[in-house]
Amino acid sequence: MSSPPPITSASAALPFDRACLSGLLAPLETLPGVSTARAKLLSRIAGGTRVLDLLFCLPESVVDRRLRPTLAQLRPETIATISGTVQDIRQPAPRTRQPWRVTLTDGTGQLELAFFSKWQAEKVVQGESIVASGKVERFGERLCMTSPDYLLPARSADRIPGLDLCGR
Repeated sequence: MSSPPPITSASAALPFDRACLSGLLAPLETLPGVSTARAKLLSRIAGGTRVLDLLFCLPESVVDRRLRPTLAQLRPETIATISGTVQDIRQPAPRTRQPWRVTLTDGTGQLELAFFSKWQAEKVVQGESIVASGKVERFGERLCMTSPDYLLPARSADRIPGLDLCGR
């Protein structure tokens, strides 16, 4: 029985052409819709300036926002996306560290949204239907969502992703 011939550089043909790697080694600016400014931001996230660096940039965690219960079905210590109508907006007393408090209702129950920044509280209007997504917590006897991650008009609810990929 004879042994197989030795592998030399001439006989070891690559299963692919080097040209197919050029797209992966190309700068981020070569991707459609990626300007120089956006490529600079992406390179900070990816840790490199090539398309390949971005492909190997994996998320560190995932936030599941697919739970969309009614307000009566809410449970503390869960992340939920809820919709309802703004029933009441309470402004904090001047020069205090108290949050703005917004009462949300959907006919089945109530939830209090708490905002520590005025600009976020000014996004809501009494009587308006909104959608919010964030962690539900218990505050005394009430359920509360402090500084929701997403706060949008109800007509824009589809803009909240079901799964949020969290990077570095």
